[in-house]
Amino acid sequence: MFSGLRAAMKLKRQSKDEEESERFLMHGGLLLEELIASCDGNSNPIRIFSSKELNKATKNYDSHHRICRGHDEVMFRGSLEGRTISVKKASGLPWSINEIVVASQMSSHKNVLKLLGCCLETEIPTPVFEFVGKTTLSDHIHGRSYPVLSWENKLRIATEIADAVTYLHTALPKSIIHRDIKPSNVFLDDQHYYAAKLSGFSLSIPIPLGEADVEANIAGTIGFLAPEAVMTGRFAEKSDVYGFGALLLEILTGKKAWDSRWDELGEAQLLLNQAMDINTTEQFLKANIMIQGNAEQSILACEALSLRCLKQNPEERPTMKEVAKELRRIQKATDDPSFKSSIR
Repeated sequence: MFSGLRAAMKLKRQSKDEEESERFLMHGGLLLEELIASCDGNSNPIRIFSSKELNKATKNYDSHHRICRGHDEVMFRGSLEGRTISVKKASGLPWSINEIVVASQMSSHKNVLKLLGCCLETEIPTPVFEFVGKTTLSDHIHGRSYPVLSWENKLRIATEIADAVTYLHTALPKSIIHRDIKPSNVFLDDQHYYAAKLSGFSLSIPIPLGEADVEANIAGTIGFLAPEAVMTGRFAEKSDVYGFGALLLEILTGKKAWDSRWDELGEAQLLLNQAMDINTTEQFLKANIMIQGNAEQSILACEALSLRCLKQNPEERPTMKEVAKELRRIQKATDDPSFKSSIR
């Protein structure tokens, strides 16, 4: 990516639009610095888009092209050179550059939303992603107007997310912590059997070489934040494991991990307390109407796995690699009458 970005910066110095040129050079320099610090420049090549290209693609960010809205960002659908794209407009400079840096390293995984490129001429750098559809896992869990996913699909999606997070933790010398794993950050590819695509890397952070965790501002989503991260401001791989456990529990129960109408404990803790009660097994089954084969045992196995991921003591949680392995085992054994979970 380095050579292409440097060449684009050189050409931009000759641009007639001084304001766009200044933004481009400033953002390009910041991006290069972040890439060097984060991955020594080892990232997948991406395209540098102009602001005019993205304005045309999204029809000047017309509201009818809006895909979804987050806390401080909006995703738009666009059409460029015969291809549908997703363009993310963010409101924070550091977060936007961070997302571009991390996504450029992770995009080679099939279950990560692929970064195509970015625009550095805009006031806030604008990442451009592949378009896989307008719906997220959250839409299918909580939205009444969306198709109900079968348990087979839910289990596969959970496994794909676990694989993607494992990739973040293990693919590079520096483990990357996502810090915001939640259903709304998982797009579902409606053209490929709802394949999961992990997104939302604006808060992601690498762990320095030789370290087990990293200190950072407390950020993320209530209900998915590991308690030790909230208490200490230090994030580790097990922080993501906790977030994944909350996500898996949402898939199982059909309930949100946190709701602003609840008290400061957050509904994740309430769900955790409920899940520890064996009498709630029937509720898990009711939340997964389209079930086949040995689904009850596989749901119970996933419940046990989610509870282990949500342990208050991070040392008692499995690694994401162990989580992904267990989910694949559950997938394969679902139709086996003698199937039992290996998670204890």
